[in-house]
Amino acid sequence: MEDTVSSSASATPHGALLDELLPLRRCHQDAQMRLLAFASEEYTNGSVGQDPTVGVCWDADRLNLWRVGIRPDPRLFSKEAARSEERIARARDMQQEDFAWAQLYRAFGLG
Repeated sequence: MEDTVSSSASATPHGALLDELLPLRRCHQDAQMRLLAFASEEYTNGSVGQDPTVGVCWDADRLNLWRVGIRPDPRLFSKEAARSEERIARARDMQQEDFAWAQLYRAFGLG
């Protein structure tokens, strides 16, 4: 698993980040890391994730397509919550906001 996931994941930009994360978590979460590897490798193929973790990863990325001028296609969201016009509009509006890391940490109760 170690060499297979690491070398195949490196082929994508998200995979390079995954390569950095794998050694940190490999000791006890191989199944979760394989799932993360799958999500990072396959998210551009236009699929809808049946697994909740994969689906949320893909939906979050697709909601952020506004950053490159692309309107997200609701048919390509895995979770119903992401398909709402309100959620898609909010994602568009968030592209105009400037968030500092400290502000985000506080908003999520992390700092």
